Amino acid sequence: MRVVIAVFVLVAVFGSGADAAAWKLVTRDGAKGTLSGEYGAYRLTKTNARGTMELCWSEPFELKANTSYIFYLEYNSTDASVSNTFFLATTTQPDHPVTAEYIPGDFNEWTAHTLLRNSPDGVWLRRIRRIRYSRDTTVYLRAVLFGNPATVKLTQPQIFQGSMSRMSEDLKPYPPVYSEEEVAARIKNRPAGTSSVISSEGRAMLKINGNPIVPVMYKTTTSLGVLKGNDYTSFGNIGINLVDKVVTTGATDPERADGCIWLGKGKYNFKPIDNAIIDALRRNPDATIILNISILPYKSWGKENPQEVVRNSKGERSYGPGWWMSSATSDSDVVDRPGSGKWW
Repeated sequence: MRVVIAVFVLVAVFGSGADAAAWKLVTRDGAKGTLSGEYGAYRLTKTNARGTMELCWSEPFELKANTSYIFYLEYNSTDASVSNTFFLATTTQPDHPVTAEYIPGDFNEWTAHTLLRNSPDGVWLRRIRRIRYSRDTTVYLRAVLFGNPATVKLTQPQIFQGSMSRMSEDLKPYPPVYSEEEVAARIKNRPAGTSSVISSEGRAMLKINGNPIVPVMYKTTTSLGVLKGNDYTSFGNIGINLVDKVVTTGATDPERADGCIWLGKGKYNFKPIDNAIIDALRRNPDATIILNISILPYKSWGKENPQEVVRNSKGERSYGPGWWMSSATSDSDVVDRPGSGKWW
């Protein structure tokens, strides 16, 4: 995947005294490890599973009010586990500890720049932190490693005023491998299957056809599926046939009506679910599919069920995506939300 960085201004490249600026290591809550390196290349090694390794950039950054900034560095790790996180953070005091802040509605970006990913030696990945303050602020940059023992090589940080974007047209396409007729023939010859979730020694376990399975699945992304399709084929080729498929109900704006399932009170269109299942099976006809269904009520649902809608102190009903409220209104008909499909 090619990454294109679009920036307005590179506002800080460590000026005079840059030779003295460097990462400094602080260990917290029993963490043990080392930091080595200089001249822009560092190696951070965590040797136990306790606490956090916190790197502190030795010089502060002066940020202007109401201006968006991006802190940026590159890193490489080859031995990280799923328990490890590695993220950038800022504080307004030089000695304050930090935590991983999750901003509602920003889950994809938060996880993409918090979870620690492995890559081959010499292949560098990026880590970013977006920030904006309402007043002029002095901040101190941190890079925090948490979890099991791991080694992270990293660069010195840069700060940009502007934005960074990925060009979606460069994403690799994942076209269907089988026709609908071929899928129908394969499904016809597949034995009937069963699935269940049980509790074993206090833990949830998934069984397929009566047998417990390894808890590994291909978790797709909605946006990538819309752009180029999801890569069910490659995962199926390595034996991962348990997959999910995102299906959204509601979204009853006229321009999106063909994809709507919950059309109104007692009115349903199940064709989009059929299409979603076929879309996955055309890439892996042996897939066992878990439907990831996001329920978005249709527009008039809020009027039909007024007591079920969150209200503000004025009694106005909230509207917007399910994970946060965009605003509130006493009459949804006057709200201009073209194409959103997200109401209550």
